[in-house]
Amino acid sequence: MNEAEKEMKDSIAEVREWMVRNDENQKHIKELLEVNNAQTQKSLEVAYDSKYESAENKRQQKNLKWQIDTNKKEFNDYQRDQAQEKKWVIGLAVTVALALLPILLKFYSDVITGLQ
Repeated sequence: MNEAEKEMKDSIAEVREWMVRNDENQKHIKELLEVNNAQTQKSLEVAYDSKYESAENKRQQKNLKWQIDTNKKEFNDYQRDQAQEKKWVIGLAVTVALALLPILLKFYSDVITGLQ
């Protein structure tokens, strides 16, 4: 083996050693990236979940506010209807009493004059 072949083999061995170190570095970098990717994925999921819960809470609050407003409006409408019905019943009672008043006066005046 001459000097040129030895240098060639040394160079090839050095290149192989460099490639193995490079491969190990790449594996290490790949592992770091996978860990970083997993951590990023988890943090994104947590952020998404918190945003989703926040949006869900806001939606529930809006629904609750809408239900409260609707219930208030319906209750006010109910109170107004009850007041109108009460007025209608009182008006009917007064009308019937006024209509019966002449009949009652005539009947009782006849009874009173008949007793005398």
